[in-house]
Amino acid sequence: MDPRRDRSAYLATAESLGWTISATVETHLHADFISGGRELQAVGSILYAPRGADLVFDHRLVDSGEDVDLGGLTLSALATPGHTPEHLAYLLSDDSTPLALFSGGSLLVGAVARTDLIAPDQTEDLARRLFRSLREVLHPLPDDLNVYPTHGAGSFCTAGVTGDRGHNSGCGDGHQPLISRSPTRKPSLHFCSGASGPIPVTTTTSGNATDSVRWCTVTGRPFWSRWNRSTFVD
Repeated sequence: MDPRRDRSAYLATAESLGWTISATVETHLHADFISGGRELQAVGSILYAPRGADLVFDHRLVDSGEDVDLGGLTLSALATPGHTPEHLAYLLSDDSTPLALFSGGSLLVGAVARTDLIAPDQTEDLARRLFRSLREVLHPLPDDLNVYPTHGAGSFCTAGVTGDRGHNSGCGDGHQPLISRSPTRKPSLHFCSGASGPIPVTTTTSGNATDSVRWCTVTGRPFWSRWNRSTFVD
């Protein structure tokens, strides 16, 4: 799920367990790291990605509401736009019993991922879409559901995140401060932006690192093939 570019740790773990990595799943296009989906695809893994990601190399499209059969378990795609427009979260179930949520950037540990990394004129709309994703899609899930986000502390995609990498506190009001049953609660644009994140990112300058990381994920090409490394030294 949202693998990093270096596939060696995944292959080593699979080998030690006698397993084969048969599927790789992307929740969204990333701004803080280049996906390793194509690297795992090269060794036989099937790559699943949201339809709206518009990847230009071979992959299997996933739409909201679609179920991926994992041989006894089911991975259900949930449209959760906000951090990015194409964002999908995935609910892992055994028959009708939910086991875990792979939330990507839609829900982090006590926080959400930023909505201001694409373009300034899209930030407010994405924040409102993320709010609806939380309220309408994730909030109804069980309170005791294990949640595994993609982003954690130190990523500039995060806004107000804790240092935890995963948790089993579910998606309910008492565990997630950004999810509320109150019909009057409004999305906090400040909280969902870089003002609360650890690193400010410029989204208006052509050729910045964020854009380059997204471009490399979409095309599957090396990072330095597009931009000179010296561009990002500072």
